[in-house]
Amino acid sequence: MEKDLSIQKIHKVFEGDFNIGHLENKNGRHSDALCCFPYGRALYSFNGYSFEVSAGEVFFLSKGSKYTIDVLEKSKFICVDFDFPENGDIRKSCLFDGIAQSVKNDFSKLLRIWRTNDACRMQLAFSILYNIYYEAIKTQNGTYTRSSELFSKITSYILENYKDPALSVSDLVNISGISDVHIRRIFKSEANTTPIRYINFVRLEQAENMLRSSNLTVSEISDAVGFSDPFYFSRLFKRAFGISPSAYRNK
Repeated sequence: MEKDLSIQKIHKVFEGDFNIGHLENKNGRHSDALCCFPYGRALYSFNGYSFEVSAGEVFFLSKGSKYTIDVLEKSKFICVDFDFPENGDIRKSCLFDGIAQSVKNDFSKLLRIWRTNDACRMQLAFSILYNIYYEAIKTQNGTYTRSSELFSKITSYILENYKDPALSVSDLVNISGISDVHIRRIFKSEANTTPIRYINFVRLEQAENMLRSSNLTVSEISDAVGFSDPFYFSRLFKRAFGISPSAYRNK
């Protein structure tokens, strides 16, 4: 997986189970995929090489690849099917070593988002998938295009500064050294969204985590993730998750 970080389309996000035994994919994958095993163990064998997947590990399956799976322990998987651009590099199926625990948690979050019917579902899914992809590819010794390097730099800055309610496109211009028009083009190309929407997606993801793991009030969480107006935060949260922050916590 090298050179191009752009993702063209997400087809679906799903989970499933493997019982101990032998499976074959004779026809080849219809799309690229990033997958994670919450638990279990299996050996994936391709033409000339193989890798063993254990609980918590993340791996990539390339479009068109044919392989066998020897399930060594009862396993559960979460998988996202997507497409790289048709003119992109051919990528080889592989296992990612040393990937962060937070990335593994992102698969469960991505699955929850995908199961909603909200209008913002696709943008949120792209945001989470790009984070998984970026963290995974950092474990490899790949090279990136200039556009992808800038996108990674900008999104890393957003992750570090999303709590600042004054965070704006102007700040992204200052740290990247390119124009706001260029930044908007990169976000459209790489994440199919705008910089401001991406910032809000990051804030909403953090707010979701805090609603599940803290005792802070909705107003306090709104302030903690960078929304100066709790009513605006509540509207965006309900639009993204189909439920108000208070109802989400109670549920």
